[in-house]
Amino acid sequence: MTLKTKFRVMVIVSGAGLLAVAGFWIQGQRSALLSGKLETTKKLVDVPYSMIEREYALEAAGKITRVEAQQRAIEAIRTMRYEGKNYFWINDDHPTMIMHPTKPELNGTDLTSFKDPKGMALFVECVKAAQSPDGGYVHYSWPKPGADAPVAKLFFVKRFAPWGWIIGTGIYIDDVDAA
Repeated sequence: MTLKTKFRVMVIVSGAGLLAVAGFWIQGQRSALLSGKLETTKKLVDVPYSMIEREYALEAAGKITRVEAQQRAIEAIRTMRYEGKNYFWINDDHPTMIMHPTKPELNGTDLTSFKDPKGMALFVECVKAAQSPDGGYVHYSWPKPGADAPVAKLFFVKRFAPWGWIIGTGIYIDDVDAA
């Protein structure tokens, strides 16, 4: 093998090594960004969940009725926002929408057949994910407001067993891949 060929092989092997290291680094960064978003979303749901627990405690103590407790929780959560326009909703175990703050026409609607563009029954999956004691995630696709193409999004949902309610929120995660 000539010196020129040996040099070319060294350059190619070094370049491939650098590409491999860069690929592993990028994948690690993506995982870290996604983990951060997952944890943040989970912690965000704890806020309205604790409001529901507070109202339930008042109900359990006999200070207010269940109807009053639920209505107070719904009204408090309806106005909650984070990061601008992101919100929380409540559905039940069926799944039927109990409260959607930006689409009130969904309230009282059976969500069993509500699907994402890929055909996944979103709220059926939410009910399944929420069965875990700490809640769960549902990955799906949905277009951003004003766009047609669906992008990666996720729900975090947590079940409040005494009332059969599921509280959740959804965030877009396409920015993780873009970063």
